[in-house]
Amino acid sequence: MAKRKVKVSVERQVKTYAELRHASRVMLFKAEQNKEASFYQFMASLIFTAFMMEAYLNHIGPRIFQCWSDLEPLPPLSKLNLVAEKLGVEKDEGKRPYQTLSKLFKFRKSLAHGKSESLNYDEIRLVAEPFDEYKRESLETEWEKYCTKDNTKRALEDTETIIKDIHNHAGVSDDALF
Repeated sequence: MAKRKVKVSVERQVKTYAELRHASRVMLFKAEQNKEASFYQFMASLIFTAFMMEAYLNHIGPRIFQCWSDLEPLPPLSKLNLVAEKLGVEKDEGKRPYQTLSKLFKFRKSLAHGKSESLNYDEIRLVAEPFDEYKRESLETEWEKYCTKDNTKRALEDTETIIKDIHNHAGVSDDALF
């Protein structure tokens, strides 16, 4: 019997922001399951969340601006400001969910443009205080202090809220969000 040839065509729409959202959620879940490695999983989740926000802006931007390729090099918060203004999205940067973004992107920038730091602590304390308490204190950078369960959950929740709000304001009905 002769073999027949068949043409096969496959197409796949990849929404990078949705993949990054999933990665962030997986890292958060893993951190909640494994307390010993949680610091690094919180860190990874926070980074994926920051990437998700920017990837979403790069997803929706071309639907809003014909000149998005000129705007794409802007920092993420600048992109967000342009998109929000164009769509009439009201932002209050002093309240959640928007106040979370400045901290999240400061964290991302600290790691993306990381530098070695020398930390020190010097204080005169009363001798009567137990010395063991001093040994438990550790020196941490600002970005290390940010890698907590609460910050990770807040960042993920708030960026999802912002993305849903932008998506609704954009009136995109032919493009499922997540």
